[in-house]
Amino acid sequence: MFFGNLNYITIIVAAIIGTAVGALWYTPYTFGPLWLKTKGWTDEHMKAKKHKQSMVRVHALQFLGTLAIAVVLAGLFNSLIVSGMSGILFVGFCVWIGFSVPTKLVDYLFGGDSLGFFLISIGHTLVTILAMSLVIGIFG
Repeated sequence: MFFGNLNYITIIVAAIIGTAVGALWYTPYTFGPLWLKTKGWTDEHMKAKKHKQSMVRVHALQFLGTLAIAVVLAGLFNSLIVSGMSGILFVGFCVWIGFSVPTKLVDYLFGGDSLGFFLISIGHTLVTILAMSLVIGIFG
């Protein structure tokens, strides 16, 4: 059964790890500066943006989105017979290539974002989904 017998602790841990991947992905030491450049934004723009909205609300909503991904991944792993690390990673890759890439591709094609922004964004979702898949596939 898809949502039967889910390990909710594992789901929460996977969502925390998914959120941490995003926090690390966009730091000033990784892809943060390049991401800002691809958006045409500056540090000052980001500081002004932070003052206009509650960052607690932004991060809470982002975490809820990541939690939704974790629940669906857990349901998927609950429904499949997956063996080994390569099987777990393959399921995560299929979820990424089948759902995240096409959605972000439409945003790229019609939204006017740069290729660099698209690549940074799909790279982030790939690493996030693979990390969450490992947690759920191993411990879920």
